[in-house]
Amino acid sequence: KHVARTLFLLGKYKPALDTYKELESLTKEHDWEVLHNIGVCYMHLKDYNKALEMLTQSLDLTPQIVTYTELGRLYLMRGDIAKATEIYRRATKHNPEDPELLSTLGLLYLQT
Repeated sequence: KHVARTLFLLGKYKPALDTYKELESLTKEHDWEVLHNIGVCYMHLKDYNKALEMLTQSLDLTPQIVTYTELGRLYLMRGDIAKATEIYRRATKHNPEDPELLSTLGLLYLQT
C-alpha cells in the first residue's frame, strides 16, 4: 500500500493504479481502502466509469466518509448534481455533524 500511495502522491497515477490493482489481486478479501484508491486513481486518469465502479464497490464493502466525498465529487465532475446531492445526503447519515459535508450539501441544495 505504501508504494502505491507514494506513487499517487507524486502524481504518478497510472503506476499507482497498477500497484493498487496488483495488491488487490494478491489479497483474498477485498479491502475498501484499496478499492477506494483504485477509484481515485481512475478519477485522476479521467476514466470516470471505472472510478464510479470502484468507489461504489468500496462503499458497498465498508461505508467511509472519504469514499462518499470522492463519489460526490465524481458526480459533480460529471455534472450530475442530483446524484451528488444523494451521495452527500447518504454521507451525512453516517456523519451528521461533519461541517464540510453539511456545507457541500447545503450548496448543492441551492443549485437545485
